[in-house]
Amino acid sequence: MSDKYVWRVVVTDAEGQREPSAAEALPNPYVSDEPAQHVAERVLSLVVPGYAAREPAATAVEVGVWLGRQQGDPIAVAEWHHGP
Repeated sequence: MSDKYVWRVVVTDAEGQREPSAAEALPNPYVSDEPAQHVAERVLSLVVPGYAAREPAATAVEVGVWLGRQQGDPIAVAEWHHGP
């Protein structure tokens, strides 16, 4: 059985500002039979290259995944950090 996940990407820029990303090219909600952590890691792997290639590059990217809709704490989180 597939579950409907929703996700949110939060990017930390070189100045330390955290802001949600649009990342509109990916399906949201995301329907999958994978566990939520795999969904978070998959979305992270798809969006990080674009943020890492920017000048100045993002210093962190965080993907939170919820089951059904964004409410409360995410059920899975995947993170990427760059630099010191």
